[in-house]
Amino acid sequence: MFEGNARALACYRRCGFIEEGRMREARYFEGAYHDRMIMSVLRDEWRAAGAPQNAAGAEHADAR
Repeated sequence: MFEGNARALACYRRCGFIEEGRMREARYFEGAYHDRMIMSVLRDEWRAAGAPQNAAGAEHADAR
C-alpha cells in the first residue's frame, strides 16, 4: 500500500493490520516519490478484529 491512500489505510487498520515497515520513496508517481507501507496482521489479531474463524486460509493444514 502506498502512503497517501487514507481510505485503504483506514480499512487495513479496521481489520487489525499494523504498519510493519516502510520502503521510502519506492514509487515515483505524478512528479513525486511516495513511500510503500508494509502492513501485516497475525491470525489472533485478525480474529480479535472480528474475522470469522475460517477466513484467510484458516482451513490450511498448518493453521493453529
